[in-house]
Amino acid sequence: MGDAFTRLADAVEAGNRHGLNRTMAEIGQPSDAWPWDWMSRMDAAFNGSLDAAKALHEAVLTGWIAKPQIGGAGAGVTVWHCTIEDWDSGQEISADNMPDPARAWLLAIIRALAQVQE
Repeated sequence: MGDAFTRLADAVEAGNRHGLNRTMAEIGQPSDAWPWDWMSRMDAAFNGSLDAAKALHEAVLTGWIAKPQIGGAGAGVTVWHCTIEDWDSGQEISADNMPDPARAWLLAIIRALAQVQE
């Protein structure tokens, strides 16, 4: 399962919606603990919905906190970063240089899930 989450992260980082949808379909329903609409939440977060990113985060990474940040990439270009942290272990996962805050948050969530699933 961890490998599939790594492919999800790669698709989000590359902005590859087709790769994201294909990998989500391959994963199916990861567990009974996951919300039934996790795929639509990922898709909405990929498209910029902070509400979807927040809902997904709260459903699958209980106990982790998110810290979205804005940054500059030079020449007036704005990029988004997000770090999520597991307060119990102190583990931090980051996602950098995304075009919007929801996609940065989504990428951080998926990277955390990839590590948790290993």
